[in-house]
Amino acid sequence: MESVTITPLHLDVLDILAKIGARDPQHAAPKWFIAQRLNSDQPRLSGNSVSGRLSELKGMDYADCRPDTEEKWDRNAGTKVRVLTWYWWITDKGMELLKEKVEAAK
Repeated sequence: MESVTITPLHLDVLDILAKIGARDPQHAAPKWFIAQRLNSDQPRLSGNSVSGRLSELKGMDYADCRPDTEEKWDRNAGTKVRVLTWYWWITDKGMELLKEKVEAAK
């Protein structure tokens, strides 16, 4: 298996999760919210790019996720539909990495 190099985008994702308090399953953030925060500070990122970085972080145990369903309004059908949404949080290992990178940048 290839090893993944931690990029500034990985660190930005972890930083967002830490800043919004997404540190456990009860305070996790949906991917769309993370993408929205990332896109407010830099050029537009695709949802696939954000998903890829989140998956890589999960694979390295820096982030974790849980599924949940939400009801959303389907304009075309005119009814509510259930949608599976993944919620993400930073792990203790991710917090340690973030602190190391911040200290190293000083």
